[in-house]
Amino acid sequence: MQISMFAQDKFDIVFGETFTLKNNTITNVGYQNEFITIELTDLIEEWWYDAPPEDKNRKYHSDIQYTLKITFDDIEKQFSFYRSEIKKDNLYTIKLDGYKTVIISDKYNNASGSITMKIIK
Repeated sequence: MQISMFAQDKFDIVFGETFTLKNNTITNVGYQNEFITIELTDLIEEWWYDAPPEDKNRKYHSDIQYTLKITFDDIEKQFSFYRSEIKKDNLYTIKLDGYKTVIISDKYNNASGSITMKIIK
């Protein structure tokens, strides 16, 4: 409830505007009495090889998993997705009860990350 009271008084971003969300920061998106609070709560780097060590042609792979917490109308939902999903179609979309979150790009550097996105009503 405390987040809702704060969000009604101040909107960092309006719907449809592109913005960058950094890890462990809260951003309020909306206008008037309609808003969403969004937070990048977690990011994990995963890595692996595609073959055993004795294979001279094995390749190293890595991916980043992001977790977003989205709060609106006293509903809280978490969504996880991978950097490879963003890169696959040059964006990643989350649809949620009349809102569409479009992830445009990401940056990751040693446990610190950010996501460029927009939320459309």
